[in-house]
Amino acid sequence: MCYLTTGEKTVKEIVEKLNMKEPTVSLNLYRLYRAGWVTRRKVRRNVYYRLKSEKYKEIIEQISDLYVSKEKKVSI
Repeated sequence: MCYLTTGEKTVKEIVEKLNMKEPTVSLNLYRLYRAGWVTRRKVRRNVYYRLKSEKYKEIIEQISDLYVSKEKKVSI
């Protein structure tokens, strides 16, 4: 989710950035979508996700600052 704080991303971009398998990323993004944290749109074969609200971005950044060491943060 930290990667989405910088704006809309495709599933492929997220997969490449996190070095994870696409089904895993897609499933978790779908869960975030169902929970109301992200929105999605389809353009041809690509699915784009972005955070639904600026409030969510602030929450994610605060949690990241508290619990994620600088060495483990995903560079954006």
